[in-house]
Amino acid sequence: MMRAWLVAVGVLAMVGCDSGAGGDDRGVEPPVTDGAVDLDDAAADDAAAEDAAADDAGSAANDAAVGVDGGGADRGGPVGDVGLPGGDMGQPVGDVGVPVGDVGVGVDGGQDGGGAADGAVPLPPPTLDEVLRAGVLFGSCVPDDGVSRFIADVLYERRRADTFRGALRETVGCLAARDDACDGVEACTGMRVDLQGPCARGCEGDVYLACDDELRLQIDCTQLGFVCRDPRDCVPAGPPPMPCDLEDGSGVCLGDTPAVCRDGQFRLGVECGSYGLSCRDLGRGAAVCNGRDGACEPSSYGPYAFDYLQGVGCLDDSTLEVCIGEGAHHQDCGALGEGFRCFAPEDGPAYCGVGDACNPAVVEPARCEGDELVVCLAGQVARVDCTAVGFERCEAGQRWAACGPL
Repeated sequence: MMRAWLVAVGVLAMVGCDSGAGGDDRGVEPPVTDGAVDLDDAAADDAAAEDAAADDAGSAANDAAVGVDGGGADRGGPVGDVGLPGGDMGQPVGDVGVPVGDVGVGVDGGQDGGGAADGAVPLPPPTLDEVLRAGVLFGSCVPDDGVSRFIADVLYERRRADTFRGALRETVGCLAARDDACDGVEACTGMRVDLQGPCARGCEGDVYLACDDELRLQIDCTQLGFVCRDPRDCVPAGPPPMPCDLEDGSGVCLGDTPAVCRDGQFRLGVECGSYGLSCRDLGRGAAVCNGRDGACEPSSYGPYAFDYLQGVGCLDDSTLEVCIGEGAHHQDCGALGEGFRCFAPEDGPAYCGVGDACNPAVVEPARCEGDELVVCLAGQVARVDCTAVGFERCEAGQRWAACGPL
């Protein structure tokens, strides 16, 4: 089966541009992840083809196929590597908060989960149901991280919006409206994974290609407003970033923004001040966003992204204490989504979410129940009927489940 082969081979080995050191561009890999094929080194250093027919079909399918309930979830173990197509350059991102809208469809108990829109991009805020559907499509068709990691990244991760990986977050609405499986993913993101290799890695016009024997990744960079530039894959159009003369891989703070010197050019990270954080030079050739509320024991961090996923504890019902960089940060859960509050389970990390039926901070792998794919969505157990979004069935892979066949 292709999915099992993908898990065994991985995309990480076949691609070149990156966020720096390979793997997750947050630097130190998080302790629990969901997925085995990693595209961080692959696709883009640094949607939208949404038509009215697909939107209508997606809305109808959403009513029939998406459900969230308060039931328990099986506890999966740590899985694979972290990483969606990544990128590191461009302009600073706006204010805090991933929009998550209302949980309007198939919700047990009537909980809502809306949020303020991200100031960086003037798009309507996606609902939790849209995040769920988008995650099912993307995580099933581009299986580097799996469905659960895509959902967690959209809800809890922060990175630059003008990078390829950052731009992927803005395709949620487009993906959620599709019911044509991997064709929809290609239409919204320009990405497709298949077994049409081998090929030579590099740019063919503005299409990036990379292969590992039969496995082929192709990205139409223009779909998200980028261009293909050897050897760095999908990068922002326009002038190159500012030059640097530091040792390759060295990081510094440029104001409140971490920057890494790569190939004689600065690659810019997250604008820390926009999130109530400070840029900190760690004194060992690295600079990261850092919390301002005291020292803490870091679990994962890097210059290009950070997340609010695994908290240290709850200061009150609405405030999560999370370690960012090497500093504690007190995060208002309500800023992550309407109805989000702080949960501190005895058997796992604290988190912001809308329920306690499962722990989103653990990023458990998705599982199959018949043709339904079951995942944890902000603390609620959510289900999507794979056949309603263009797939034939739900498939249980080696490390996680996804809709298939790919």
